[in-house]
Amino acid sequence: MFRKFLVTILWNLYLTKKVKVIILGHQKSGTTVIAALLSRLSRLALSVDPLFMIDQGKAQTALYIVNNPNLDAFDRLCRKYPKLFKRQLIKDPDYVFLYPMIKKYYKNTKFVFVVRDPRDMIRSICNRLNLSGDCKIKLPTQSDMRGGNKHWAFILSGKLPERNNIANKDLNYIEHLAHRWNIASQIYLNNSDDITLVKYEDFLENKEEYMIGLATKLGVSNKVNISEYVDVQYQGKGNNSVDLLDFFGEKNLSSINAICGKYMREFDYC
Repeated sequence: MFRKFLVTILWNLYLTKKVKVIILGHQKSGTTVIAALLSRLSRLALSVDPLFMIDQGKAQTALYIVNNPNLDAFDRLCRKYPKLFKRQLIKDPDYVFLYPMIKKYYKNTKFVFVVRDPRDMIRSICNRLNLSGDCKIKLPTQSDMRGGNKHWAFILSGKLPERNNIANKDLNYIEHLAHRWNIASQIYLNNSDDITLVKYEDFLENKEEYMIGLATKLGVSNKVNISEYVDVQYQGKGNNSVDLLDFFGEKNLSSINAICGKYMREFDYC
């Protein structure tokens, strides 16, 4: 018993020393580019989407741990996959739904929350998966999506995370994504004193300068020139030239505004 206790303490101390920054935020909010540039700027070793990488999109691990957050279970996960969970910089959008737990686990780690206007974020997800904004299919299957997998299917159906009975409501995938953005935003706002906010729109105004400022705020090195990397496309580029009303249609756009309106005002998106 004592040996197990000692090993746990030493492991947690190792993680404390190793993991410097964890980046949170909904999928397609800009977490990937922020993480990639911060990694280059500060020379921090980066782990991308560890919960996804464990089973490569089958999502059984993510589904279990997100919907049943348990510190001991998460600890066993970290021990089993140390290369995924003990890098200096971790980026995982699903981590935001585990925030109270991972805050306890990763002691002395800095947290960043990347937020993006939900209308642009949801449109970008639809572009990524080749789905229409006006929901010609109410709940797409894996085969309906371009490059789809179970992870995305669970997200679009309101099962990852499954909270507030959202998964049981008669909603389409646009509405599920709007509610999911709400949940992530509420978690940040409830813990904003302990998390550094990054608005994706602010980052776009002057990417290099913004990243240098972020690194300084987080207390990590910012001595590497990243000017040649700031415009690299780290994920497939969505089509943001299409008018939001044309893309979503009146019903879905109104639904997003109604569902997300409260928190959109918190971030000055309306």
